[in-house]
Amino acid sequence: MTKNIVLLLFASIAVSLTASIFLRKSGSNFPQSLVPAKEWKIPPRPNSEDPQVWLDWIRQVQADYEEITNVLSHDPSQSGICSEMSMKLGRITHDVEHRLLLIGPPSIQPCINQLFGGDHYGVAMTVLANLGKRSVGPLTLAMHSNPESAKSAYDVFNFMKENASSELVEIACKPGDGRQGAIDVLEYVARTYEGRDEPIAIGRPDAFDEALRPDLLQQLKKERNSTTRAQLAAIQRVFRSPDAAVIAELCHLMKSDSSPEVQKAAAESLQQQMRDSSQKGSILILPSVAQVLTSKNDEETIISCSEIVYYTKFPIDSKTINALRQAAKIESQDHRINDYALMALAHQAIYNQDCIPDMLLALDSQCYPTISTAADACIKLGPKAISADAKLREIMQHNTHGMSLKAQEAIVAISRHAK
Repeated sequence: MTKNIVLLLFASIAVSLTASIFLRKSGSNFPQSLVPAKEWKIPPRPNSEDPQVWLDWIRQVQADYEEITNVLSHDPSQSGICSEMSMKLGRITHDVEHRLLLIGPPSIQPCINQLFGGDHYGVAMTVLANLGKRSVGPLTLAMHSNPESAKSAYDVFNFMKENASSELVEIACKPGDGRQGAIDVLEYVARTYEGRDEPIAIGRPDAFDEALRPDLLQQLKKERNSTTRAQLAAIQRVFRSPDAAVIAELCHLMKSDSSPEVQKAAAESLQQQMRDSSQKGSILILPSVAQVLTSKNDEETIISCSEIVYYTKFPIDSKTINALRQAAKIESQDHRINDYALMALAHQAIYNQDCIPDMLLALDSQCYPTISTAADACIKLGPKAISADAKLREIMQHNTHGMSLKAQEAIVAISRHAK
């Protein structure tokens, strides 16, 4: 009997050891519900006018919250507690933001320090955005010392309810450490927002007063650094109305600047000018476009010039058409050069029947946007595009680049108008 008890005892110990070894090797742990949760004890709320005290406090609250929820998240039965804690943290965060806004401008520098190097990004960004124009100067100055943190500054402007365009342009047009930061932000706005009904104050079509333009143009003419010159050329995109002096300078840069980066930026800004120009205004742009298309220029600049012509809504001159045809035949590993030139010619066929043969070539392209543009031209031309019927039927049959429905629409448009 005693011998059996001893054997059972050894067997029990062996099973326990085996299970322990298995759990250790497999990385398993005991259920988290058996681990007592640490109580979330929020530090006493500060009674201070020092913004850094409030930032330090919310940092500690956040750290404690993350430590506890990290444990609780492993236990599904604790999800209710996690939700309550999350809502409570939200209320505390809002309280801190409100307090920092009441403190006002003294909160700016501590929040900038937190934004660029701290671990509670959201509070700092919200406070700086709500302090509006008062944050602009310190932010652009800080970008000079922290160029790698530019995205953080952009986020502030994305949430800023005040239109700070005048302040940015003023800083960009004066020497000083904040100048480059202001130029960086303005270029970001120019390349990010298309002037539609943006919810962002600085991204709206009317955000930039035309009175700001001459100063920026002077900066563009005087700038010697090619990278900054390209940025200043790109910034002209934020202005919606065509301007003869600006067009002249952008055309000069597109044709003659030694930097391909500047040439491309100038061409992209001219695209915006072309969108908003009348036929009379566009006469200032097209001769320069033709010259660039027929010269040995940077390939990206040639593509941008083709896009400029794409936005025209009237018949263009034969010199520009021939220049586009030349670009469509350029031998390059980058087929975008040919595709964009054909796309511009196909679009021009709507206004100039001499380009219908080019439209037919565009239907043979391997580029979806180019085929789509040509098909759209056929729809608008109606029976005048009858020569495209066979090619459109081939596209519809083989569903080339998924264009079957659009090809069918074009065929219907041609036949319906022909009756």
